[in-house]
Amino acid sequence: MSGNKASHNHDFENSEFEHPSFWFTTEDKLKTLFGSYYYGADIKSLKLKGSESVLDFGCGGGAACLYLLRILNKRGHVLGVDTSVHLINLATKRMQQFPNAEFKVGDIRKLDIQERSMDVIVSFNVFHHIPSKERPMIIMALSRLLGKRGRLMVRERIKKSHGIGLDEIRSLFTNAGFQEVAAEISESKYRGTFMLS
Repeated sequence: MSGNKASHNHDFENSEFEHPSFWFTTEDKLKTLFGSYYYGADIKSLKLKGSESVLDFGCGGGAACLYLLRILNKRGHVLGVDTSVHLINLATKRMQQFPNAEFKVGDIRKLDIQERSMDVIVSFNVFHHIPSKERPMIIMALSRLLGKRGRLMVRERIKKSHGIGLDEIRSLFTNAGFQEVAAEISESKYRGTFMLS
């Protein structure tokens, strides 16, 4: 894969992400500066060797991608995917110095990504932004990208006021053929690691 390319092919946009608020922009900058605080524990739980191909689904401005790229070696590769042109352009700009980074904008179900090409897929607080009827199809698309022994890690808010119910998020993945192999649950957050059954 060639580095630092942004493919502009998508069918839907979310104005919240195309024209982010001051608070959204500030939070994004903080996540980029303090990636170890926001993503360190979750990514370290995967015990990456350094040479993996990692997909960051719903990568936003690339804060988690940046943290991943600092962990991976030159044989590792990060692919960030998001539906926001604005955020993908931002991520591409931020990661210019990394030849093993690539970004695509669009619907994961329609993007040109080789099946079974990913060793790891990560997703941070993305699924509660996706309409509920779309979620099963999105997860099926992700399952086709994951390698035979690959792992998918999802972190999601599970508050009723802002998030997805714990039972729902688990059911979505098990119904798509995944098996939960690790989990960490708090009052407001769920982190689950899955492998294909």
